[in-house]
Amino acid sequence: MTFRSKVDTFFKIIFLIILIIFLIIFLVFLFNINTISHVQYPFIWKTIVLVTFVLGYCFLLWVFLSVKYIFNKDHLLLQGGPFKNRISYDRMVKVVPTNSVLTGQARVSSRDALEIFYKDKVIKSFKVSPQCKNEFISLLKKQNPNLKIIN
Repeated sequence: MTFRSKVDTFFKIIFLIILIIFLIIFLVFLFNINTISHVQYPFIWKTIVLVTFVLGYCFLLWVFLSVKYIFNKDHLLLQGGPFKNRISYDRMVKVVPTNSVLTGQARVSSRDALEIFYKDKVIKSFKVSPQCKNEFISLLKKQNPNLKIIN
């Protein structure tokens, strides 16, 4: 079963701010709005900056807006863009609700998230923000009956 990540207004605003900042940088470069040095950039450099801007922004959108969580036979696959993480169900220790998504490992696009703690050489955690949290937690509990769910 596959769960898509919830996208909240906070992340939409962040992406809009990033877009505006990138556009301002590009426009400054494109129109040479630089009073300190009067360097004229050739068209090829302006094109390279534009392509870099478009590809970079599209990559960010792909990574953060294509986040999904896939329940496989023996592990949970966390995927966002080209990045993937696998967590075995038997290594999961507990699930805790969180709204702190800007720190630690995360595949989220919402502050309404869950933190999954799992055993590796030490206890680690990963943050997820499935659209249907209750159903997601039920499936995790089904895969690992020993999983501690903290409300």
